[in-house]
Amino acid sequence: MTDFPQVCYQPGTKTPPKPWRDNSIALNNGVMIRVLGAGQGLRGMKHRQHRPSLIIVDDLENQEHCESADQRHKLRDWFDKTLLKSGDERTNVIVVGTILHYDSLLANLTHPKPGPGQGVGWDRRVYQAVELFSEHPQLWEMWESIRFGDEELNGEMGPDAAAAFYQANRDKMLDGTRVLWPQREDYEDLMILRADEGRLSFQSEKQNEPLDPEMCLFSEDSFRFWDDEFDDSSEMIRAFGKKARIIGACDPSMGKRGNRGDYTAIVTVVQNTETKQMYVVDADIARRKPDETIQRIVALANTYSYRRFLFEANQFQEVMANRLKHKAQIACVSLNVKKVTNTTNKKARIESLESLVSSGKLRFSRRHKLLLEQLRQFPLGAHDDGPDALEMAVTDAVEDRTIRITYNVPGSY
Repeated sequence: MTDFPQVCYQPGTKTPPKPWRDNSIALNNGVMIRVLGAGQGLRGMKHRQHRPSLIIVDDLENQEHCESADQRHKLRDWFDKTLLKSGDERTNVIVVGTILHYDSLLANLTHPKPGPGQGVGWDRRVYQAVELFSEHPQLWEMWESIRFGDEELNGEMGPDAAAAFYQANRDKMLDGTRVLWPQREDYEDLMILRADEGRLSFQSEKQNEPLDPEMCLFSEDSFRFWDDEFDDSSEMIRAFGKKARIIGACDPSMGKRGNRGDYTAIVTVVQNTETKQMYVVDADIARRKPDETIQRIVALANTYSYRRFLFEANQFQEVMANRLKHKAQIACVSLNVKKVTNTTNKKARIESLESLVSSGKLRFSRRHKLLLEQLRQFPLGAHDDGPDALEMAVTDAVEDRTIRITYNVPGSY
């Protein structure tokens, strides 16, 4: 009352206060505030001769409203035909909330290129808890694997071991990051939330980027993991012995800073020549400069005896492929580099992996969080560098097998 005497009745006033109800209050300056819920009748609502001058819509949608197309259409119809029609040309409408579905009311109102019925004329603001992700996602993959017991740190695993790994690598893991509200949630807090609640939930609740699962090619249930059978890749390769054929592939980028450029993806696949099964044993996805990419591939070649290494050589990348050959020779590392110039549609090439994934002929490791995330979000995700490199390696393995079969046919050449 002391701070806002113009809107509050003073004690001892001759004018008795108007009754305040659970859904409406009348202020001393003549302003009426009413609280209503979604779906309630608003037509003809007035205070004296005035229609609402300000409508604030806060968290209008919940998960139930977004579950079915009928529910979404019903809410949108009420919003357009009832709520917006309750005001007049002077009415301001503010809508705030979390985008829970790709086709929700809020998603349509904030669409960057709205069409009919998609909120033409609205001033839009979309906020994300993480504005810039770490430039070293491979370290966060390791951190998450330690947190969930897929990797060890000095013989330890779990949340405490992951926290120790974070403290030891903190500066590098935070390189390039930026969050919306650091005083409330820092980057580590948000990564813990993403790990514990799942990436799909995090994308919707914290990033306002819900995916349409029906539009994504690779379903969550389609992935099969070799971790269930082998502890690590070296154990699997030893078990296969001479039946192991190792193929690597790289989809390079220029490594631009600022978390806006593409990733460089280096994927290693092992094929069992007897069973024809293929296994992703290494998925190194990070933002790197060209020289860093070349150094990393040479280092991996010391670990894996690649039968072939595919390198996308479109435009400037051919220069990188030549430098890779040169650096491998200087380091005395055996590396059979095969330049690949892709002319077919990338989406179609990655789609060709679906039958191998769903049939279990191509298996993954739970440690490769970023590759799995890019596959789950394909083709709606912001990045597909990992799936692109994976497709190159897998296609080479399949084509190599086909050539061997042809040459083994008696009388054929």
